[in-house]
Amino acid sequence: MAAIVIADASPLIALARVGGLSWLQQLFTEVMLTDVLTAGWLQTVAIATTEPALPDLDEGEASSIRLALSRNGPALLLIDERSGRAVAQELGLSVA
Repeated sequence: MAAIVIADASPLIALARVGGLSWLQQLFTEVMLTDVLTAGWLQTVAIATTEPALPDLDEGEASSIRLALSRNGPALLLIDERSGRAVAQELGLSVA
């Protein structure tokens, strides 16, 4: 399993609803998201590119995919929308 997780906001909201945000901290070395929120151990990362163009996805999913693509090492992408998951998998990303 990847030590780095990149999360879209929706999975974080779902985890928060069931009291599961701390599970991410217990399971992974780093949890990253793109300028959505900050909460101590969650890291926000600004994305400097709008490539690849992902016009069919909302900006949260698109920016999470771009961040995952920009990483040099392996990362697990948490994304809940079916279309976003399909695009991420087509791009060769690990998706949960």
